[in-house]
Order: sequence, then structure tokens, then C-alpha cells
Amino acid sequence: MNKISWFVLTGWLGLIAAPSLAAAQTLESPTTGSFQSGIGLIRGWACDAHTVEVLIDNRLRLQVAYGTTRPDTLPVCGDDDNGFGLTFNWNTLGTGSHSLQALVDGVPFANVSFTVTTLGSEFLRGASGETSVAHFPQSGQTALLRWSEPDQNFVIVGFQGSPSCANVAGNWVATDHITFRCGNSTEIEDETETLLVGQQGCGITTPYGPGSVTGNQLNISVQNLGSFRSMTLVSVDGTYNGTVVNPNRVELNGSGNATATNAGQSVACTWSATGVWSR
Repeated sequence: MNKISWFVLTGWLGLIAAPSLAAAQTLESPTTGSFQSGIGLIRGWACDAHTVEVLIDNRLRLQVAYGTTRPDTLPVCGDDDNGFGLTFNWNTLGTGSHSLQALVDGVPFANVSFTVTTLGSEFLRGASGETSVAHFPQSGQTALLRWSEPDQNFVIVGFQGSPSCANVAGNWVATDHITFRCGNSTEIEDETETLLVGQQGCGITTPYGPGSVTGNQLNISVQNLGSFRSMTLVSVDGTYNGTVVNPNRVELNGSGNATATNAGQSVACTWSATGVWSR
């Protein structure tokens, strides 16, 4: 597949055409420093190519299927038939360090090194087994894994439990240091206030906006920051991220955008903040 770059020159008007789309390509897997095992997929995308190949360990050169639909490449390539992929049994390389070079029309565009671990054979037959990984995908949950012979790997077959999260419900004394930058002016507010945090499961409600707690990490979608001396806030957005240090202390920092009015004029602002909740 070839896309044609074009331009138009018109006498006295000079260059008046759209720019050509720049050639681009990406190897998405494997990545440098990664670990590979079982049967996997060498994959990526390329905007313009007749052929895509990979050269493994400078000795094994393989052509890769090219032209599958990748809607995410449309903004870069101008079309979406740019995916490439090759199913490959990593076990055939043997345990150890290996290299892979990706080429478009014979020209290298990516070089990666990776490590392969085998179970002693190129294709393990007749084996079965299950295991679990605690606190994955979130704290308080357990992922269940089962051996899959066709994949020569373990696959996720489910998970148990509910995410664990710190309890932050109740009254807090919040001390905030907030900096607003609006046009050429800067306003700094140091505030101490009492706030009530509601919590149901791992979801929370705060005067700033709704949020959630994962483990001891807190995230708030900021919709309100109160009032300020010299301006009226019309709208606020951004995030507060925090750490529950202990049951009586939360440390936060945040940033975002805001719209304010000052002397009747609408002003676009940015804000940043640090804060501590204590009780």
C-alpha cells in the first residue's frame, strides 16, 4: 500500500497545497527490556509500507502480515489500514537474551533487546495448573490464573475480592495553600477550614467534588475551590491527588483550570495547590 504525497505550485501564488503526511511507524511489542515467554504477538503499525519484516538475533528474517485496521493511527497516517502483526513462539529462541530489528521496505526503524524464559521445551504438552496473584489488579483483590496450552502461558480466568481502600469518612481540618494565575496577576490563598468527607465503599464525596480511594491513594475531581478575595470563580476543573499517610492525616496536591470574573471581566486562570487534612 502506498499513499501519495502531493503539492501544487501556481504561478504567482507560489506554494498553496496541503503538506504531505510524514511517514511514521512504531514497534509496540516486544519492547526493550521486556520479558517474553510462550506464544506471543510481534506487533505495531506503519503508515506506508510494501513489506514489514523482523530480523531476530541477526539470523532469522520473517515477513510480517501488514494492513490490518488500526483506527488509532488515522490522525497520524490519514487512513487506518496500518497494523502489522506476527504470531511467534518465543520458546523457539531458547532461554536468554535476544534481539529484534523491525524493517519497513528493508529499512530498519526499531531495534529492541529482550529476555526469553522457557519451561524447557518449545511446546509444553499435557500440563495443567492454576495459581493466583494476590493484590492484583488492585489491593484487596486476587487474580486467578490458569495454564493455557495453546498460548503456552498462563491466562487470567477471573478475580476475587473487592478493592481495599482507606477509610477517610468524617470531619477533617483542611489547610490549603492555593495559587491562582489569571492573566498577568497571581493570587495566593492560605486557608484553614473544616470539611466533611462522605464515603461509600471506595467512593467519596467532598466539598471540592467527588472522588475515590484506592488503597491509600486518594483522587478528587475538583469542581469547587470556594471564594477568593479579588475574584469570583465561575467554574473550576482539575484534580486533587493525595496519600492517606495514616488514619488522621492526608497529604494532597492538585492543579487545574478555572474561569473567574474580576471587575466584571471574565478571566481564564490556572491553579495549583498543596494541602493537608488532619483530625
